[in-house]
Amino acid sequence: MLIMLGMQSLERRVDVRLSKTRIEQANRLQEYLYGMQIIKSYHMQGKNFGQLERACKDDRDASVHVESSVGPLNFISATFLRSGLCFMTIADVYLVLGGSLDVPAFAMFLLVGTRIFDPLAVAIMNYSELIM
Repeated sequence: MLIMLGMQSLERRVDVRLSKTRIEQANRLQEYLYGMQIIKSYHMQGKNFGQLERACKDDRDASVHVESSVGPLNFISATFLRSGLCFMTIADVYLVLGGSLDVPAFAMFLLVGTRIFDPLAVAIMNYSELIM
């Protein structure tokens, strides 16, 4: 849970930069589209559109920064969650070998465990998209 809170605060900070670059890119694209008639009439090309190209590069860099900073935290959280399933399985095997748990109950633990941990793992992997 501590990782999730840290991930959420980190993503808020990084998302501000991403939002600014997306707004700048949209403004430059809008400016380009509004000036299309002038561009065609004066045969303007390539080097005249450095601001739009720079805005696209800034947006790309900000998007990569968001994914590279928040993505590893998602994987760490999912790894901790998967380790819970592993520990549950180890405990169940220990109980089966000790004789205090029968095989059908063991099978039910495995079934319920996978049905609980898989949706949680998917939710953690999509957590950053859900809070945006």
